[in-house]
Amino acid sequence: MLGVKKIAFAGNLIGLASLMFTCIERHNKPTVEPSSLPDIEKPKPTPEILLAFSKASEGTRVALIQACGRYHQSTLASHKPKAVAIFDLDCREQWHDKLIEENLEGLARRAKI
Repeated sequence: MLGVKKIAFAGNLIGLASLMFTCIERHNKPTVEPSSLPDIEKPKPTPEILLAFSKASEGTRVALIQACGRYHQSTLASHKPKAVAIFDLDCREQWHDKLIEENLEGLARRAKI
């Protein structure tokens, strides 16, 4: 059974990869001044993409609760304020909103993905 849990955890962390790109893109600042960029509207995500992202986010959150929840859940007495400041798994859909590239790299390193 432990092998199945490890596979499920690793599978859900693959979802973390898609979150990483989305979070990094959101937090990175453009290197070109906006006025010099062409007036091209970014395509809006389709409902299917949003649903896939939501599922990957929740699957990753559940996997992280099992591995890191004691420190990254603000509702638990065992939480660590510095850990919750990086991400709080009790924030449901917004748990990853404050993550930056450095945090994601540390998360990937700890998860060994």
